[in-house]
Amino acid sequence: MWMNEMDIEEAAQVGRKLGGPAQKASAFLMAFCNLINDISDGWAHWSYGTKCSNDLQKLVNPLPYQYGDSSHLTTVEVDTACRKVIVFLKRCKQTKDKPEVLDFLKRH
Repeated sequence: MWMNEMDIEEAAQVGRKLGGPAQKASAFLMAFCNLINDISDGWAHWSYGTKCSNDLQKLVNPLPYQYGDSSHLTTVEVDTACRKVIVFLKRCKQTKDKPEVLDFLKRH
C-alpha cells in the first residue's frame, strides 16, 4: 500500500479527532512524511522511506477513518509499525547522520 501526502494529511486530521492509537499512528506517519520531504527528493520519490512505513500506512489507511472506526488499531500494532521506521532510520546510510533524522529520533 502507498498513501500520497494528501491521504496522510487526511488521516492525521481524523486521527487527532479519534485520539488513542489512531492519533499516535497518524501523527507519526505525518511527521515521517515531513522528514522524508526534508531529507530527500520527497515522499513520492524516495521509495526506501515509503516502503519501510508500509505497515504504518496500512494501519492509518483513511478509508476506515471516514466512518470514525479506529477499533482495528491496537497500541502494540502501532508501536511495532513505528519501530520499523525508527530502525530503518538508524540503519540507513543515507539518513542516519543527518541532523533532521537525529532530531526526529529524539522526539519519537
